[in-house]
Amino acid sequence: MKILFSIIILLLSGCSLYEAPEVPEIELPPAFKVSIKSVNPSLEDEWWKNFHDKQLNALVALALKNNYSYQIAIKNIEIAQTYVSQNTSYLFPQVNAEFGGSRNKLVPSEFFGAFSNPNNPMSTASNSDLSASPLGSGINTAPFNVAILSASASYELDIWNQIRHAVNQAEADTASSAANAQVVKLTLVSNVVNAYYQIMALNANILNLEQQYNAAKEITALIKVQLESGLIDATNFYTAQMQEEGILSQIKTLKKQKQITEHTLAYLVSEYPENFSIEPRAALDQLRFTQLIPPGIPSSMLGMRPDIQSAFYQALAYGYAEKQSIANFLPSFTVTAGYGYANNTLAQLLQSSNAFWNYGIGVSQFVFDYAIRQSEYERAKHQYEAAVLSYKDTVVSAFSEVNSALVSYKEDNEALIAIEAQYKQSEELLNLAHAQYQAGLVNYITYLNNDLIMLQNKYNVTSQQLLLVQDIIQVYKNLGWGLGVPSSMP
Repeated sequence: MKILFSIIILLLSGCSLYEAPEVPEIELPPAFKVSIKSVNPSLEDEWWKNFHDKQLNALVALALKNNYSYQIAIKNIEIAQTYVSQNTSYLFPQVNAEFGGSRNKLVPSEFFGAFSNPNNPMSTASNSDLSASPLGSGINTAPFNVAILSASASYELDIWNQIRHAVNQAEADTASSAANAQVVKLTLVSNVVNAYYQIMALNANILNLEQQYNAAKEITALIKVQLESGLIDATNFYTAQMQEEGILSQIKTLKKQKQITEHTLAYLVSEYPENFSIEPRAALDQLRFTQLIPPGIPSSMLGMRPDIQSAFYQALAYGYAEKQSIANFLPSFTVTAGYGYANNTLAQLLQSSNAFWNYGIGVSQFVFDYAIRQSEYERAKHQYEAAVLSYKDTVVSAFSEVNSALVSYKEDNEALIAIEAQYKQSEELLNLAHAQYQAGLVNYITYLNNDLIMLQNKYNVTSQQLLLVQDIIQVYKNLGWGLGVPSSMP
């Protein structure tokens, strides 16, 4: 049954043992579903530099230099490369040299007499046979030395391309490791930029809330005076007091978030939080968001995504493994040769009369192995098929992620425009209230309430700007931008 299975595998494989495995081509949509209007047709490949923030650029450079996770990913590439050189070495003869010396003593000839029984197979050696020993007539029971100097070579003929496929598999695994390192790099850069702008937004919002808190305190104090004068009831006072306490609670929450984000950023650059601090000098409202998204993004740009490349090379590696498992059903051919010297004295070891040599060829073919090779082949086949499906799934997922990021950017950008309009209106109302207050038309509490509304709208603008920055980061990340790889599918 197993021999029949081998014949079937051989017939089905045909000449495929000498061909590279085929990873199916994936038909891509010509463009993404969501399109974005942009006014900047030229953006740097290292996308974080498009924000034009020297402090951010230095922070990213520090992370790429120091981050341990990224260093480990780079080290994994070097580890994978060792398998390439290891498997490549099997394409060449394996040569060994040996030198050995030993001290020996044989048993007395009387020992062999104990086996002179004709029914004992060992009794076929007669005394005359023993006297023909190369060590001299009879058996010399005195200790003697033997020195051997030899060299041997063996070479497995790669008739079925098995070794070459092992090399190709190792190279595909190396390419997959390199792509995985790029995944780590892209994730690292995205996290650094995200944390940097989170701290920037938190700084602005903490300052904003502190201003809100001061205004709320003034309102509470003025209402308390009115309450004590009997001009109002306690409801207004308690409402103002709750507003003041709510703002104070928000301040404490944002300060906590800032500390945690700083600790996260310290980890990303592989520094202890005790030795790390950063205060972004730029402001979110200095960014021109419409200039940070590339116009007319082609779908072929997804070829830049390292996870897609990793999935492709992983499928390729399993394809080569499947071909190796097919070759396991076929006979293996090994050529061996040896040459050396042997003598009982070291001084005479290299004399021509002490030379010996051998050469030959061996052929090995399994007959029955309890379905070991069959199981290995079926496993390799299923692993290859699963890897191809994983590759396809990664591509489809990438399209979904990019479209989702573009939708999020588009909607958040429109929301920002609306929130900024509200903020400008609140500024105008504040200016009007200030003029009315100076003219004696409204009281100071009304002016402070308008000031609070303006500050709250400014807070909303900053929060929405942060969301938009995070959307932009996600677009870059989902496109696989900034890794210096070809913008086409593998």
